[in-house]
Amino acid sequence: MINIAFLLIGIGLGVLIANILDTYTGLDEDAVYPSIIFIIAGLGLYVEYTQTKKALED
Repeated sequence: MINIAFLLIGIGLGVLIANILDTYTGLDEDAVYPSIIFIIAGLGLYVEYTQTKKALED
């Protein structure tokens, strides 16, 4: 269940960061949103993996 939480947090942060980049830079909206969402969601999954691994070791 924690993996879904980290994934959704990553997607939410990705949308927020993509919106900020779209507003304050001249980057293409069609490229910014999917790329940032996937990058941050992937980071969220990586954090979830490391936290789960750490919890299982303890």
